[in-house]
Amino acid sequence: QELGIDAWFYDEDKWPSGFAGGIVPLKSEEFHQRMLLRLEKSAPLPEKAEVLAEDAKYRYVCCKAPMGDAWFNGTCWVDLLNPKTVEAFIDCSYRPYAERYAKDFGRSAFGIFTDEPQVSPRPKVGHRGAVPYSPVLREAFRREHGYDFVTQAAGLFEDTGDFARVRLDYFQTVARQLERSFSRPIGDYCAKTRMVWTGHYNGENSFRSVQQNVANMMIQYRHMQRPGIDHLGLNLGNDVQFMMRSLSSVANQYGRSRRLSEMFGISGQNMNFEDRLWIAGGHAVLGVNHACPHLALYSMKGCRKRDYPPTLSPQQPWWPFNPCAEDAMARLFYLSSVGAYAPELLVLVPIESSYIDCPNGTPAPGKDLNARFGRFARTLEDLQGAHRDYDLGDEQIIADLDAVGRHD
Repeated sequence: QELGIDAWFYDEDKWPSGFAGGIVPLKSEEFHQRMLLRLEKSAPLPEKAEVLAEDAKYRYVCCKAPMGDAWFNGTCWVDLLNPKTVEAFIDCSYRPYAERYAKDFGRSAFGIFTDEPQVSPRPKVGHRGAVPYSPVLREAFRREHGYDFVTQAAGLFEDTGDFARVRLDYFQTVARQLERSFSRPIGDYCAKTRMVWTGHYNGENSFRSVQQNVANMMIQYRHMQRPGIDHLGLNLGNDVQFMMRSLSSVANQYGRSRRLSEMFGISGQNMNFEDRLWIAGGHAVLGVNHACPHLALYSMKGCRKRDYPPTLSPQQPWWPFNPCAEDAMARLFYLSSVGAYAPELLVLVPIESSYIDCPNGTPAPGKDLNARFGRFARTLEDLQGAHRDYDLGDEQIIADLDAVGRHD
């Protein structure tokens, strides 16, 4: 307040967001992440594993993430598909800020940043495939589809049985359950407490990575007051265009005027002002207009100077000239934040077809799991090259809104 700086908070000890530095998994074993593994019958069962189904060659096993992971401060990753897990996370990572700074939100305190929440499995044992799992997910699947996916688990890993239906039903349910348990409750809590929820999910840059991490990225964005992405590296490739357009399209459809990007990470200490303006310009053209620079450090001692550089902070010899770049980017993003976007076309995102093409387990030999995304990315590049503006359309959002235009 004294310096006129807007305060934003960070919802985790490091990342991915959800374990609260270890507090959440220590509250209950019910909150620990589960995953569905396919194990050869000759393989030993992991500790506390539960055999859910088996066939002639494999067991399909519910495996719990073991405690003792150093990254999670000696605990483990958590089950974000379980709404009780997320309730505990809100209580210890959101409520303290919302209550302590209640009078400041909307004035000098603005919001809170979430970092790389995900449901991707983290197996610690040898396996022939892994997909997200939760007892809550299994019950939600039964309610939505009228059968138990565990009885047809082989179809999640190879083209057998009614695999197309099983995969489509399964990943649709994973996406919707993550939305119900994590994205909507946190978005609603932030709206109620006048906090702006921002940040980014993990795995935004291809169908395969979206499927592995959140199943459907676009439906999660709609619950953030300021949805965001993570742009890594000194590049503006086709995958970057996909993730930026996914973000800006949902923001257009739900009336979110500001869209965040965590920019410049893993671009190297030799990144210059021209590089930063090039990256910022690429964002602005594609409708992303709030730069969250990665990163500023109190100290660059030891390994910190190598932590996903560049470091954008006073330790740099060029720091006195930094306003030249910052002011130019601020003007650029202001221009990108005003006016009305008028897309000519809607391009359907075939993520649900990708569910069928790409089992989330071990891919079959010689199967190109990225072919569909490559064709899609080239389509976007062609439209961009022809200067034809467009939004991306997610099938779930279109079904929910019963429209292809903006929702007010």
